Amino acid sequence: MPWIRPRSTAADCAAQAMELMEHTVPEDARATVDCFLVDGTDAVLTGHVSGTVRATGKSFAGPFALRLTVENGRITRHHLYENSLSIAEACTP
Repeated sequence: MPWIRPRSTAADCAAQAMELMEHTVPEDARATVDCFLVDGTDAVLTGHVSGTVRATGKSFAGPFALRLTVENGRITRHHLYENSLSIAEACTP
């Protein structure tokens, strides 16, 4: 799961999108948002995500939660919780 790892800088977070595109089939990517909660500078999104791993052709799917903090127009916290087991199984030949 090359795109799933701890990230601590803005460049790391931006690289995640590029790595995801390199390792998955963009045309198969799906995400839906079920709930969006905001409390001051914090927000939480929940929903479902699915896709296909390019190297194996296997699909993954599951729920996700994304916690964001926005301060002065910049994202200062970005925590993504997802079904990494489903993704790991899709990455395994």
